[in-house]
Amino acid sequence: MRLDKQLLKEIGRYLIIGGLATLFDYGAFALFRYVIFPKTEFYLYVATAIGFIVGLTFNYIFSILFVFKNVADPNRGKKVSSFLLFALIGLIGMGLTELGMWFSVITRFYIGEEIYQIPEMVMKVIMTGIVLVWNYVARKLMIFKAPKNTTEEHHG
Repeated sequence: MRLDKQLLKEIGRYLIIGGLATLFDYGAFALFRYVIFPKTEFYLYVATAIGFIVGLTFNYIFSILFVFKNVADPNRGKKVSSFLLFALIGLIGMGLTELGMWFSVITRFYIGEEIYQIPEMVMKVIMTGIVLVWNYVARKLMIFKAPKNTTEEHHG
C-alpha cells in the first residue's frame, strides 16, 4: 500500500512539473513568435523548437530534482545519455501529437448528409493526455526506475 501512495505522489509531482514545463514551452514560443521574430512565417518553426527545448529542459531538471525521488540509481538521470533519452522520449511524444493533429485533419465522419471533423483543440487535448502518459511511463521505465524491493512480505 505504501508503494501505491509513493507512486501517486510521484504522478502528482509529475503533473505539476509537466504543467509548468508546458507553460514555459508556450511562454518561450509566444516570446519568440510574437515579440522577437514577429514578421516571418519561418520563425514560427524556430519559435516552436525553442519553446519545446525550453519546456524540455525545465521538465528534465525538475524531474531529477522534484519528481522522481524513489529511483534505483539517483545518478543515472544526471548522465548525458539519460538527458538524450529523456529528449528522445519527448520528441517521440511531439511526433505523436503531430500524428494526432494530422489525423484530426484527414478524418471525416459522415452522419447522414453532414460531414464532421474532430476539432483541432479537442484533438490537442486528447493528444496531450496520451503524450503525458507516454512521457511518464517511458521515462519511468527507461531512466528513473524504482528500486526493486529486496524484502518481500509473506502473509500466512
